[in-house]
Amino acid sequence: MIININDIPTSGKDFNFEIDLTSLNQRINGVNSLVEEGNLPLPEYRFKKPPQASLHIYVQGTSVFINGRASGVFLAPCSRCLEHIETSLSTKIQITLKPRPKYLNNQEQDEDVGFGYYIGDEINCADLVEEQLILNLPQTITCSFPSVTQCPKASARIKELCKNSKDKEGDERMAIFRTLKVN
Repeated sequence: MIININDIPTSGKDFNFEIDLTSLNQRINGVNSLVEEGNLPLPEYRFKKPPQASLHIYVQGTSVFINGRASGVFLAPCSRCLEHIETSLSTKIQITLKPRPKYLNNQEQDEDVGFGYYIGDEINCADLVEEQLILNLPQTITCSFPSVTQCPKASARIKELCKNSKDKEGDERMAIFRTLKVN
């Protein structure tokens, strides 16, 4: 959703819109295509329906202030049992934008999440909301069971790993300790 800041009255304007589902999911999981072979890919997050955004935008001088909320429902694997879990996400959005100074090139960016720059008279609000949703995704997702031992699928995976490790001589990193003798 591209907004022309010249069309916003001094009292501000409210915007309600959906985020493009395909664009958001590709943006979240695009980094997995860069993972080298042999390394584990990052957990995959998939939004099921287009997230909803509700923003109030107002302009003071050349500064643009964006306040609102965005929410959606996504699927992600449980960090214990790897089953996909449906989780809701609702995030507050509070961003201040200023015109990009001429001396600042595209590679230079401030690392402040609530501050940014715009070029010209248009702002892509969908990109800003996508960024806020991605930044607020939880790092780990766990199923409803309070611990690994209480989750039947996680317990079964652990038992299988333990059973398979007994067939071998153990962890090769511990081989040096097996050669030590205790007096």
